[in-house]
Amino acid sequence: MTPDGLDAIEEGIDLINAIVFYGTTPETPITADMWKLYPQMLTVTAGVDGDVDGGFGWEYLTNVTTAV
Repeated sequence: MTPDGLDAIEEGIDLINAIVFYGTTPETPITADMWKLYPQMLTVTAGVDGDVDGGFGWEYLTNVTTAV
């Protein structure tokens, strides 16, 4: 989830999607550690405050928005 790992970001987001979709139930909800990934995924796609160009992985926005 960094610019250095841009080649693997799509796979990382897909893995997070799979864990959230298949690995959670009402008895085993999303953990606090998994929720820590969400702001990082938003930074990848949308950038940080004041960044007019957006994130470095903006093309993965659709993947991130379907993650949660």
